[in-house]
Amino acid sequence: MIRKCGGTYTGVVFGCFIIGIILNLITFCNGWLVASVLVYGICRAMDLKPSKESALVYFAGTIGATGCTVCLFYPGYFSIMEESIREFIPDFTMTMTSSFQYNGWFVLWSVLLILIMMKVYRIKDLKINVHKEYFEEQYAALGKVSTKEKKAILMIVLLLAYLMTCRLFGLPEAYGFMVIPFLMFIPGIRLGDENTLKRLNYSTVSFVSACLGIGTVGAAVGFGDFLTAIVVPVLEGKGTLVVCLIFLTMGMIANLFMTPYAMLGGLSLPFAQIAVSLGMSPVAACMLLLYSCELLFFPYESAGNLIMYEFGMLPMKEFIKQMTLKTIIMYLGFIFVMYPMWHLLGFI
Repeated sequence: MIRKCGGTYTGVVFGCFIIGIILNLITFCNGWLVASVLVYGICRAMDLKPSKESALVYFAGTIGATGCTVCLFYPGYFSIMEESIREFIPDFTMTMTSSFQYNGWFVLWSVLLILIMMKVYRIKDLKINVHKEYFEEQYAALGKVSTKEKKAILMIVLLLAYLMTCRLFGLPEAYGFMVIPFLMFIPGIRLGDENTLKRLNYSTVSFVSACLGIGTVGAAVGFGDFLTAIVVPVLEGKGTLVVCLIFLTMGMIANLFMTPYAMLGGLSLPFAQIAVSLGMSPVAACMLLLYSCELLFFPYESAGNLIMYEFGMLPMKEFIKQMTLKTIIMYLGFIFVMYPMWHLLGFI
């Protein structure tokens, strides 16, 4: 991607952003696990120190690999929201494009942010040890695609094909995530073995399971009813735009204290319940909560941002500046573009 973008510093910045998006598409929004190391490697190859130069590269990689999770297919997030929405729309199902239909505008906000940061950092004045020939050499050094890599690509293509067609046969997306990993271990493909299973991070599986259970437990103990009884009287009579902005602000504040998984698990059902009480779509309310996962200021607010930050190429001062600007752009973008489009398309 960097070669396609010209091999210049600008090409590196936009290349890292596009790389993050592509990784998210093929890893179902776990691209930051790869992108964090990949972008760090690019910075090291360019001999960048923690500075504005490295900060801009990492910012682009971060919003591509972590930020775009609010508009791409994320099975973990989708399962939480789908469960909450089904309390009010029993036959509702999330599709691969559900979040993109609502929050796909985030990609445009990201491009706008990168262009603004380039202007602020005056990239023409930055001293960069980079040239297109270097990336050409490194690309050639990768060699041909191996047989193992071809098999992995085939598995990803099969999974994507299934996800795009499963609704035609009335099958759930989850079957794809069950069957494809199994195929990885069969003779003839053999991309995994017993050592692969030993390296699995089971603590993460337990953490995600716990987050998924937050919404169920909250509903069982009446947390949704409790929050609805408090919020609905305050929001009654307010315009739809005001309600949406309050939802976004509630999500932004919640993200200061909870991970996105925990936030979605704990607030998806209450948000949907409040929306229904106010005559709004519960789907829109959950999408607002998902959108607010990227209204953040500090690295600890999401695992992806924290991991990217821990590589040390994005100074805290620059991180806060960049993310604050991103939050402002996201608010303004919602008010002047997304909200009118949601109304026009009947999403609210």
